[in-house]
Amino acid sequence: MEKIILGNSVTLGKAPVHVAPGGSVLIKLSGNAKDVAKLLVSLREEIAYGMADIKDIANGVEADIYLGKADMTDFDGIYSADCGVQCEKTDLPEGTVMDGLSMQARNQVISLLG
Repeated sequence: MEKIILGNSVTLGKAPVHVAPGGSVLIKLSGNAKDVAKLLVSLREEIAYGMADIKDIANGVEADIYLGKADMTDFDGIYSADCGVQCEKTDLPEGTVMDGLSMQARNQVISLLG
């Protein structure tokens, strides 16, 4: 999939979103690119998560990530409201079918943002 992120045209690989047993949570993270990248790296060090989408927004980017509901306690321990990143959560029930980004594409996005 072709995306323009921070003025750069990038080709990002797709992969199906894996909804964990018991459901997953889709989390929209928005803010300036550096703050979002820093949070994504911190999360990646502690939690297995996928990226559903990335897009430019006014004054920054919005990264949609997903992780199993079982990991929400860990997420809440890492995410802080004063980190400069806004957070919006939506449940993804078992059986949800959608495409997201491959792990390689997720890492490519993090590098681009950082």
